[in-house]
Amino acid sequence: MSILGIYQQEHPEQPLKMLTHHEDIAAELAPLAVTLERWQPDAPLSATATGDELLAAYRQPVAALLEGWGYSEHALLRHDHPSLAGRLGEHRQVGGEALLCLSGRALISLPHGEYVYRVLCERHDLLILPAGTLHWLDMGDNPYFVVIRCTRDGESEASGNPIAERFPGLDDLGL
Repeated sequence: MSILGIYQQEHPEQPLKMLTHHEDIAAELAPLAVTLERWQPDAPLSATATGDELLAAYRQPVAALLEGWGYSEHALLRHDHPSLAGRLGEHRQVGGEALLCLSGRALISLPHGEYVYRVLCERHDLLILPAGTLHWLDMGDNPYFVVIRCTRDGESEASGNPIAERFPGLDDLGL
């Protein structure tokens, strides 16, 4: 189940609002130009599916992202992929990115104005971030996360802002 917590940047310990209905979360993120949808695989998957089997099962959804949203690259990433290490602090993806969660969960935090929107994404969630959207990723202390990541430009830029350090981690939220 997706969850959205909205926090004031100055008060990271207590959310102003918590939402659990997918449609409500999507509506709350829309003014930020962030899209949240639910996408299903083209075929059933086993718990032991290989990377190639996962990509094959999501071939049509990934094609829709590449063609419909203009993404040029995609990759299957697991929680231990080296490229995810640099995404734990606040950063922006130069060309934007889409994260299609296949398994596990991750908390994506989006600072915007005086607020921080913290989206817990789980299986079948598609989160689309426009180019330049500041965000950080938290996979918890014992991460398990598999995602198909689509980008227009694979380059990310760290902001240097330590905001992520001020907010409770995924495991501290009790979600």
